[in-house]
Amino acid sequence: MKIIDLRTAASHIKQACDESRDLNRRSPFFFTVGAGISYPPIPLASEIESECKVVASDYGRTEEPNSPRAIDTYSHWFGTAFPQPIQRQRYLRRFIEGKSISHANLRLAHLLLGQTITNLVVTTNFDDLLSRALTLFGRQHIICDHPSTVERIDPELTDLQLVHVHGTYWFYDCCNLQGELRERAKASVHTSLTMASLLDNILSHRSPLVIGYAGWDGDVLMSALQRRLQTRLPLNLYWFCYRKSAAEVLPAWLKDHEDVCIVLPTQPKPDSVQDTGDVRVSELQTGEQSDLTVIVSPGGSSGKEPEALCLPAQQVLDELIQAFGLRAPDLTIDPLSFYAKHLRSSLPHGGAGRSEGEVYFIDSVIMRIERASQRENESIQQIESQMEEVRDAVRRSQYREGIANASRIRINDLDEDQLAELSAAVQIAVLGLGDDSSQKLEGWDLQVSLTRRLQNLKPDEPAHDMTLGTALIGKGRTLVAQERHMEALPAFEEVRERFAQRLGREFQRLVLSALRWKANALNMTGQAPEAVATYDEIISTYGAFDEVFFLESVARTMLDKGNKLYASDRKVDALATYDEFLKKFGGRGDDPFQTLTARALVRKGVALESLDRTTESLEAYESVEKRFGAASSTALSAPRREALRRAGQRLLSLNRTEEALLSFQRALQIQPTDVQALSGLGNTLRATGQYERALGTFQSIVKQEPEYLLAHNSIADTKFDLGLYAEAKTELSEIITRQPQYIPSYLKLAELGTELGEFDEAREACALAQTTSADLHRIRYQQALIETEAQNYPLALQLLEQSLAFRGVYSRFCYSVMGSIFAELGLQESAIDAYSKAIENGVKSAHLGIGNLLLGVGQLEKAELSLTKAFDAMPAATGPRFRLAILYGISHRQDDSKKMMLEVLSMFRSNMRPGRVLRRVTALAGIGELPQAIKEILSLKSNVPKLSNILHDFWNDLKLMARVPSIRSDILSFCVELERSVGLIPPRDVG
Repeated sequence: MKIIDLRTAASHIKQACDESRDLNRRSPFFFTVGAGISYPPIPLASEIESECKVVASDYGRTEEPNSPRAIDTYSHWFGTAFPQPIQRQRYLRRFIEGKSISHANLRLAHLLLGQTITNLVVTTNFDDLLSRALTLFGRQHIICDHPSTVERIDPELTDLQLVHVHGTYWFYDCCNLQGELRERAKASVHTSLTMASLLDNILSHRSPLVIGYAGWDGDVLMSALQRRLQTRLPLNLYWFCYRKSAAEVLPAWLKDHEDVCIVLPTQPKPDSVQDTGDVRVSELQTGEQSDLTVIVSPGGSSGKEPEALCLPAQQVLDELIQAFGLRAPDLTIDPLSFYAKHLRSSLPHGGAGRSEGEVYFIDSVIMRIERASQRENESIQQIESQMEEVRDAVRRSQYREGIANASRIRINDLDEDQLAELSAAVQIAVLGLGDDSSQKLEGWDLQVSLTRRLQNLKPDEPAHDMTLGTALIGKGRTLVAQERHMEALPAFEEVRERFAQRLGREFQRLVLSALRWKANALNMTGQAPEAVATYDEIISTYGAFDEVFFLESVARTMLDKGNKLYASDRKVDALATYDEFLKKFGGRGDDPFQTLTARALVRKGVALESLDRTTESLEAYESVEKRFGAASSTALSAPRREALRRAGQRLLSLNRTEEALLSFQRALQIQPTDVQALSGLGNTLRATGQYERALGTFQSIVKQEPEYLLAHNSIADTKFDLGLYAEAKTELSEIITRQPQYIPSYLKLAELGTELGEFDEAREACALAQTTSADLHRIRYQQALIETEAQNYPLALQLLEQSLAFRGVYSRFCYSVMGSIFAELGLQESAIDAYSKAIENGVKSAHLGIGNLLLGVGQLEKAELSLTKAFDAMPAATGPRFRLAILYGISHRQDDSKKMMLEVLSMFRSNMRPGRVLRRVTALAGIGELPQAIKEILSLKSNVPKLSNILHDFWNDLKLMARVPSIRSDILSFCVELERSVGLIPPRDVG
């Protein structure tokens, strides 16, 4: 899938159009638009489906559709609610006729005026909003809305042409149901005058720019595209997706075609109009599956699952208008002259005598309009001229220019009407900016100043208060996006202080929004107690409100509170908060509460997992699928997949590999392209020794999503498992070359180098990482691991102390490594103390360290207790099994010892990592398979030139094994054979 951003796409399109114009050729593109450009005046398919379901239910028709696909459920409920074609046409007419033109349709009409990009639009919409917009701007156009009118369209003509492939709401033969859509998609053996043939003709010479259309499988447009994409295109097809998830569900024949560019949103737009809510202070419309909204709290309240990134239809069209530098439509520049000209061209006038039209004295009307235009031009003063500069910039989608022009106006010189108009223009410009730039902040500051001035003129006007609150929240949010969190807090607090006691739900929504953002800012500044206190204020103040907006906000706040408590290491309190949420909202069956409940169950599982309540955590994860597995809501897909992935990861850590495999596969059934589930599947295949399949799985991730760098690291790891050491290191080096900022690849290269005994190369990888990243916490930890393996213990301890000073996520592991170093140095008390600190911080492997230490000094009972704890905590690890096998042997429990050794061997029979091979060799020696053990270590020596650098633990293992009476002679014989056949000389204390 070829993914680009909006600005790049606009640049591509402009270059192609410029070249075609220079060569005097036809436009290379045509617009393909869907419901996204007509929303919100015209409801989306999902809203129509919901209303139809209610109508059908009223008549006792409640049979569910056979398929969960959007086209199938829409068709089913529309046809079930309105079985007669004329009923469906009347229904469509009811919610389309007389509706205002959406901003996206106005922007598209603006683009068509000069035919800068194209003169042709193909739409799946039934409405006439684009046609009305063109008429409003004074442009005539040809319409085709039925197969019998196909001959009207000629792609070679320069006339503006509009094709409604499914018909329009004026006629009952418009296509709504799946059968009707498929019928219109068919070619005909009797005539070439079909929508399918028309689209084939258009697509043979032009490429579509797809906006506001999700792509319904089997309709006439998608069928024509599939036929055309059997071969290459002369120009790229650009498909603008509202959200990233929209691209994921596009068919492979489309999104994987080499001439198709998928345009996705690239950065969060916290101040843009995709945010959810009901307080309407702006009429900026976003298009495809979004809400008409204003600045509200994080998480929103529309009932839709919020996503950080979106690309509304209007934003796409704004970018194209900016790229081509279009002038504003004549209607908006000089409306009176525009109308006079329109009358002159439309009606009879002038000439000698009384023509037919002169019964209405049209000339007189035109002259009156022209005189009014002249008087208006003569009366324009400096302020009005400056105001017009702002209007003109906003009309042309030049929002930064509009804000800059507005900032030059002296607001003290403006009257009330001018202040109100300028405030509205600034708000449109601010909301139109798709970033969090200094210009956006300047715009919000200007809006605040304008509104304060309006309040001085009319202090009792609630609308001004609402605008001020919205602007303050917008300012605060922009400061948060700029990571100026402390500066944002006063803006949010002013909203709270001004309006907390105001009556009216609209003001309470503003206060709730401000409190939510205040808590967010407090979080980002590390003020966790204050953030939790703010969450508690929201819950206590608004918990009893019964409107969905407040209920949803309280629900999200409770989740945020639980997450903050968890992040603050108050896991028991976090668990209590999730339980409180489930008690209050878990029984609701409506969206968004089902989705939020699923999230709460996942977070509860995470909290339980951190408290080592494994069974309960798995029950929480599994309950998500039990409760919501049959639900058709797409919003539930993400928490369902997360629950299955987390369950799979937990099961894998418990060595329950078959169950883990099933869990990841179930996640992939929901979303086959879920890279995290694919990664979990690959790791499970690795754990079960299926390295080739694992490698193929990770490579499929990279093919699907080349920038998912973790998969590249996994490929390197898997190649290392296969003994392809050089290829593994090459894979990592290539990642570092392409993405030098990706620190995990440097550290993985250092880790693999350490495993091979190539300490200098490992040190060099860490040094390179240090030149690229300021994350010294991780780098120092990795350097300490290298020096520990190289037995440079003083330096290793120094590096661990440095890593600990950063108090990061690796700190707890530093204690465990310190314990192993102290044990090597014979400092038993220091080792136990370090291991104990690691255990206190949740490092379960530290039990193994304590057990190993106690085993070495002969404290067998205490050693067994610690090793058993390690075994229970890490059932997928071989270390506890191997040490228990030795302990059982020393304790004369030969059967248990051999059983453990055989389990060790079964866990990685074909893994070629040096450490795993050495562990396999010792296990083979432990069960008397000496020839096979020698064969394996000979092979390892031939592939690992610096093997002698990594034999320290190997010799220690043999030293311990020599204490087992039943295998002592075999171990001594094995050591002799190591020296004779392999050339490895054991230390004197072995045996």
